[in-house]
Order: sequence, then C-alpha cells, then structure tokens
Amino acid sequence: MPVQYHQFEIGDEDGPAATALERDHNGLVHVVADAITVMTGIHTGDVDVTVTLHEAQPAPNSGDWTEIVESSAHSASGELMVRSIMDDLDDEPSRPVVQRSR
Repeated sequence: MPVQYHQFEIGDEDGPAATALERDHNGLVHVVADAITVMTGIHTGDVDVTVTLHEAQPAPNSGDWTEIVESSAHSASGELMVRSIMDDLDDEPSRPVVQRSR
C-alpha cells in the first residue's frame, strides 16, 4: 500500500465507512466521517497491509506489538477499500480488501 504523510485510508466508495464510530484520535487510527485513517511509522513509501474478516469477535492476541487498535467499519456497498490518501493522483486504483459474499 502506498503511504504518504504517514497515512492511508480505509473507506467505501458508496457511503461513509465510519459515521457510527467515535471521532477520537489514539495515535494509530483517526476516524473521520467518510473514512478511517491509519497512521504509519514511515512518511512516504509502501507498507504491507493485511485485513481479516471475522464472523465473530476474535480472541485477543497481542503478539509482539507495542500498540494495538481495534476498530469497526460499515460498508454500504459491501466492499471496503484500502487506499492512499492521494489515490486520485496515483495511476494505481484503490484495492478492495473486504467483500461481502453474495
């Protein structure tokens, strides 16, 4: 995932992904009306992003992480997209990360 200015977004092209979430900033995730902004350690470059879909709440597993954030999102279209904050300037389109089975 391309990162600019320490961040990338998770959102839905068909509607707000985060309207029901609290609008607070914890250092890793910033919730805004239409998307969830994820903060990274690097300013500009690529990061690996893994998204998992769970039918039920997973068991806690902190592993070796020093900071963990859990957040929920809504998808009007059934597809959440991970995208660069400057996605409209890139040649590479957004990527669907979660698709609802139909």
